[in-house]
Amino acid sequence: MGADSDAARGECPIAFSQIPASGLDKIPRPPLDSKLTAASMTELLVYAPGLRDEEKVLQLGHQMDMLPARYKLDAPHDMVYFEIDDPNRVTLKQFSDLFENIGLQARFVGQIPTNLRRGDVTDRLV
Repeated sequence: MGADSDAARGECPIAFSQIPASGLDKIPRPPLDSKLTAASMTELLVYAPGLRDEEKVLQLGHQMDMLPARYKLDAPHDMVYFEIDDPNRVTLKQFSDLFENIGLQARFVGQIPTNLRRGDVTDRLV
């Protein structure tokens, strides 16, 4: 069997050990943009009873134009999963207001990211 029959079967006729490694480390790579790294993305999960209503889903879509976030909707369970690329541009209050504007009460599930809490909650005095 020759190289032609290997290629016909979809196999590479050159062994991996024959590929020169020199020069691979010299391939220029673009610098990483800190805004695009996964470490800067913040996730938020919200339970909003009543979100199953089709009208509420449409209203949520219109309200989302105001926030710099992506969302995934789980309407049968009244849940919304938010992905926020720049958490410094939004606050927890904005998410609460978003749901209040469509007549729903937002209940945040799990630990609320600290970078979303700024200026939203009062400090306990005692």
